[in-house]
Formats: sequence, structure tokens, C-alpha cells
Amino acid sequence: MQNVTNFINLLGENYYLDFIIQPYAEEVDYEKHFVLVHYQDKKYYEQTHEYIQVRQNEIINDAKSLFQKSISDIYLEVSKRKNEEIEKYLNFNIQAAKVKLNILKNDFYVENDKSRYCAILYDDADTQTLETFFSKRDYSSTTTNIEIKSIIQKLNSDDNPKNLLPFNTSDYFLEFHIQRFKLLSFLPFKLFHIGHRFVFELEKIKELSPVSKLKKAKLKVEQSQSVNTMNKKDTYFDKFCELIDDYTILKKSTAIGVMVDLEDCIKRIKSETLLELQEKGINRNDHLDFKINEIEKLEYIKNADISFIQKWLNEYKISIEDIFSRNYNNSDIEAVIARHYNDMDNFTAEKDKALQVQTDFYYYFCKHYADELIAYFNSKKENKETSISTKQPLPMKPFKDEYLIIFCKEISDERAVKECCFDLVYEGIVHYVPYLETEIIENLLLLGNDKRDDYLNFAIDKIKKTPFVDKEKFNIDKWLKKYNVSINEFPNFSNEELKHWLNRYYNGYSETPNDLNFILDIQIDFYCYAAMIEANKMIDFLESKKINATSNSIDNTTETENTNQLTVNQSIILLDKLGVFSADTFENKPNTKKAKLISQLLGKNEKNVKTAIEKLELKKSELGAGYQRDIDKIERILNNLE
Repeated sequence: MQNVTNFINLLGENYYLDFIIQPYAEEVDYEKHFVLVHYQDKKYYEQTHEYIQVRQNEIINDAKSLFQKSISDIYLEVSKRKNEEIEKYLNFNIQAAKVKLNILKNDFYVENDKSRYCAILYDDADTQTLETFFSKRDYSSTTTNIEIKSIIQKLNSDDNPKNLLPFNTSDYFLEFHIQRFKLLSFLPFKLFHIGHRFVFELEKIKELSPVSKLKKAKLKVEQSQSVNTMNKKDTYFDKFCELIDDYTILKKSTAIGVMVDLEDCIKRIKSETLLELQEKGINRNDHLDFKINEIEKLEYIKNADISFIQKWLNEYKISIEDIFSRNYNNSDIEAVIARHYNDMDNFTAEKDKALQVQTDFYYYFCKHYADELIAYFNSKKENKETSISTKQPLPMKPFKDEYLIIFCKEISDERAVKECCFDLVYEGIVHYVPYLETEIIENLLLLGNDKRDDYLNFAIDKIKKTPFVDKEKFNIDKWLKKYNVSINEFPNFSNEELKHWLNRYYNGYSETPNDLNFILDIQIDFYCYAAMIEANKMIDFLESKKINATSNSIDNTTETENTNQLTVNQSIILLDKLGVFSADTFENKPNTKKAKLISQLLGKNEKNVKTAIEKLELKKSELGAGYQRDIDKIERILNNLE
């Protein structure tokens, strides 16, 4: 049982002490250790961010190893104990772990006094004054010497340091503060999730114990006795309606919590509905129409489609498919949508943003699952033949256009550069290109040749109605001339100054306020040009699929197969299957260098390539169903070569 004790103790350790060194220690290197902090009434230098990151990974690996050993020990110990002792033993360890989890919660926010990682930076007017004196290297003035002596005595006093300068005049850039806070809060956040998983596993073991099973059996008997008196408000359908009609639910739950509840309700509603439809005397279609009407009369937002949350998906670089498949554990969005905003500090930007994000996702989930349930009820209706066409239900759209709508939105919103920067906005545009191409191919296979051109003309017309499609109106010639670069380099330019301005955030930029108009000017020009390029590429792709654009000597099947170009993920999977990453040239290289070279080979975005390479290191359970389809496709291609 020593492993269990060691694991729980590991969760509660104060690891900030590993990240600081005393000023007089031999290993202090003033070129590397320049961050002076006040911590527990003493002065320390913080270790470099690289050192802290390596040490954090070591701690996390130790925690994972002890977690596995602890669970094994728990199972072994439970097998030895009597039934009445098992629950007490498990509860004891659960409570011990929860104590450590509460401590880790306080550690999330390193600027909070309750956090063990809370250290005050020496970043004030006195240190700036000293730097000014020392930079002059002239100490002959008596006044100067007196001032230096006074400041040093003040810094060496026992008084707590106070940041006298406003935050925007700090010695450190704002990006440094953000990076430092994010780095230091990473470890407690990760340990909290490992500890939470430990508690979850123990709860599962407790449910398997004979005592727990007996309690469940008694509860089931009690429920079965009262089933005949159960009123309608006890059904899962009514619970579903309450969830999507109660916008105040986020006061007691999270957006992800609501999503999980809605998914569970739908599964159970389907069983309820099938049972209800078997009852005698019930009119099947009238009963289903009643349920549809009950949903439609609720106050949820009926137009809360993917556009409601697209800006958040773009900001956190995640797809809605990853959210639905719970594949968001390695994304920053987890801390925003899977954590209750009431656990955050009051009156902070973080809490305000979390509430905004969760509200948007709540509205989207309500609309999404309401549509799914309505579609299910419609599918269970009896098809009655009638000659009166007005009584027939409206036909469903014969093709998918989800990614077409998203793509058109992405190439129509130049204001997006105000929220982040051109590089990320452009990455958001090209992210949807392979998904839209796949959607187009699937629609063509479903529609057949008679409706093929009608669909393609519809898609082309929709793209042509976007504001930046005209080739004659939008160009970036003046910027190419200013920075002496070629259009062939777009979007990965070699000029460092141009790259700097395309990667700057307009919102929050504070280095030189006069540059704000310049940033907006250059980034909007590049956005309009990029939108024009991608819109016309997609139009060309659609035109190439028309029947009159194909050669009579090449059948449609062959053409579809040849033009169905591999996505970034599929290309990386293929290179991995071919042994590229296990070759001596690649094996020990960092992912950034691999991505840079492969992006040049494939002509794809470097960041997307890096993300695809990192997915190779994840477990299958951490990847979505879409990724498995990519693997299956590559295996089919390789099998066809044999």
C-alpha cells in the first residue's frame, strides 16, 4: 500500500520550491536567472522556463506511474478484505485524495494568495531606477551613491515588495506574464486531473463491491414499486425539455455537463418512445407530433447553429467533432467549458469569458440535440400514401451543406483579424477546405449525375456571393513591394518584419499604440486576398466536378478517385506507414523541424502539419472517429498497391 500513500502525497507536494533557487547559490547564472521573486518572506530567482517545463514533465510522468501502481494495489487490497470493510477502505482513500485536490484547485491561479505558486515579481520603480544608474556606469556623484544605497536598503528590508508601476509599464512584456502564469499553473492543473481520475477509479471499484450492489438492488425494488404512480414529469423527455428551456442551468452545471445530460436523455427517450408506441389505442403519428410540438414551443434559441460557437472553436483550435467525442483533454478549451465558472475568481476577465463561452455552447447544444430528437421522432412516423401533396411533410435537403456554410462564413468576415491575427484567421480558413471537399465528393456520390450540376451550381453561386471573391478588386502588391517578397511565398513569407506584422494581435497590442491602424490595414488586406484565393480555388474545384468538364475517356469513378486529394492528417499517416518518421534522419528531430520540412513537401500549412504529427503520439482512445477513418483510408490505399 506504499504506492497509494506515495501517490496521494505526491499530489500534495509544493513543487514551486523546485522551480526557484536562492540568490547566492552557485548555480545562479544571471543571464538565465533574471526573474527575481519574493516568496515566503525570502528572495529567490526563478529557474528558466525550459528547466521548469522539463521538471514538470518529470513530475507528471512520476504521477502517472504511481497512479497505475496505486490502482493495482487498490484492487489487490480489496480482494483481501471482507465485504463490510471494502467501502470504508475505499472511502478513506477517496477522502484523502479529495483533500489534495482541494489544495490543487487553489494552485490553479498563481496570482492568488491561496496558491502555493504565488510569488511577487520584483518589477517596480526601485529596480528600474537601479538599472538606470548601473547602465550609466558613473558613480562619482555623491547624490547618485546615496540614492543607490537607499534603494538597496529598501529592497533588503523585511517589508513586502509592492508593484509600484502600472501593469502596462512593467519591465516584462505582457506576453511574458501570460506565458509565466500559464506555465506555472500547468502542473497543478495536470495533477488535479490525474488525482480526479484516481477518485473516479475508486468510485468505480466501490460500485462493483457486493455491498454497493445490494444497495442498488434495494433501490431498484423501491423504484419498481412506485413506477405505476410515476407522473409524466418523471420521464426523460420532460427532463430533456427542462434542460433546453432553462438558461439558468449554467448556475449549477457546465456546458459540457449539459451536453452529457442531453445525450443521455436522448438515448433513454428513444427507449421510452418505442415503449409508448406499443401501447394500445395510441395514434402513432399524433403522439410523435405532440412530442415535436412540445420541443418546438420551448424558448431555446432556434437559430443557434455552428456559427454561434465558431469563433471559440477557431480561438482554441478545435473542431466540434472533437467536443462531441470528448477529445478536448489536450486543448485549452477544457479549462473553459468543462470547469464551472463559479470556481473562478470573481470580477475577473477569465470568469467573464468562461461564462460567455459556456453560454454560447449551451445555446448550440440545445439547438443541436433538439434537432436530433425532432429528426428521430419524424423517422418513427408511419408513411401514409396520399394524393394531396400539401399534406406531405416537406422533403429534407438532399445534400449536406454544413461545411459549405462554415467555409463561406470564414471567407466573409474580415473583422476576425481584430480578435486574433491574420496567421490564425488564415489557418482557420484552410482548416475547413479538406472537410468541404470531402462533403462535396460525398454529395456527388449521393445525388447521382442527373442532379450533379444543379448541386455544383448551387455551391458555386453561394461562394460567389461572398464579398471578397472578385480577383480584380483584391491584391497585396503594395505590401509585396514594400517588403521585397514574392507572391509565390504566400502565406509563409521569408521576410521577418512582414511575418512579425502578420502575426501580431490587434486586440491587446500595447507596444506602440500608433501601430494599431497599421496592423489593421495590413492584416485586412492580406485577409481579403487570402479569402479571394481560397474562394476561387474552391470554385475551380467545383467546376472541375461538372460532367461537361470531364473527359469522355475517363470514367467518373477514376476521376473522383484521382481528385480526392489526401488531407494533412491522411498525408502524415501515410508517411508514418511508409516509415519516414522512424528513419535515422527524422527519428530524433523535434516536431517543429519535421513539420517545417514536410510542409514544404506537401505544400500544406506548417502548423497543421505539426498538429498532425503530434497526433501520431496519442493513444487511440484520445483520437476521434474521424481520425480512425483517415487511418482506414490510408490502409486501403496501401492494400491496393499489393
